[in-house]
Amino acid sequence: MRNLLLLILLAGVVFGQGTGANITGTITDSSGLAVAGAKVRAINVDTNVGRNAETGQDGGYSLLFLPIGRYRVEVEAAGFKKFDRSGIVLGVNRQA
Repeated sequence: MRNLLLLILLAGVVFGQGTGANITGTITDSSGLAVAGAKVRAINVDTNVGRNAETGQDGGYSLLFLPIGRYRVEVEAAGFKKFDRSGIVLGVNRQA
């Protein structure tokens, strides 16, 4: 199985005004090609509440207006090994 790469996950954490935060990024395969239709899920590890997104044709995704807290992000796509990243901390007006 090929591996998914999570490009710009941490660098792509974007904060807006208010009490929430966003996670945006691009999913690519090991050769750098975009993975369209990948399922992305951000799970707040303190509440176990998740939010879902799906990548577009360019491999991009956005999870907007997430409550601040600690998150784990999972990515799944047909023909690829599941990707899991933990230790993501979202805070208001703070770069994770």
